[in-house]
Amino acid sequence: MAEQLTGRYPNLSVVYVSGLPKELAIGKGLVGPEASFLEKPFTPAQLAESIRAALDDNGTGTQVVSSPLGQARPERRGPS
Repeated sequence: MAEQLTGRYPNLSVVYVSGLPKELAIGKGLVGPEASFLEKPFTPAQLAESIRAALDDNGTGTQVVSSPLGQARPERRGPS
């Protein structure tokens, strides 16, 4: 679906979510090495970070977020 949508809308940002490590997903041809990728399990903060990075990305970087759920969350900034 992402391939079809980005073909139609080239500036569309996509964050892939998978339980596979990114290297394995690349090896299986599921995503390209430049893809924004979020590995499960993830926290709501990591999801928000990945989405923000994809929206801010100007095509020059790759965003991969991977860490266990048990890690401390970043501090909230600004109003809740």
